[in-house]
Amino acid sequence: MRPVRIEVTADSLVISGNYGYSVKLSGIQSVEMLDRLPRIKIRSNGIGWKNIKIGHFILEGTGKCRLYVNRKYPSLSSALRKAR
Repeated sequence: MRPVRIEVTADSLVISGNYGYSVKLSGIQSVEMLDRLPRIKIRSNGIGWKNIKIGHFILEGTGKCRLYVNRKYPSLSSALRKAR
């Protein structure tokens, strides 16, 4: 498994590694720090080991999303995309 790297460029948020992703900053509605991860209802395509959650998931109260979580690290953040 490749390590996850998160980079903010002049116009994008770029996540590299397994299940990499890029989104324009203008397409992000909000970013917030979370105390805890919402309950995972379904892992639809991704990696779900003990402390690692990476890929496509469905969360309670959030719905479809991508997770890049290592529970060894206490900080969680959430970035919400604007509706298309």
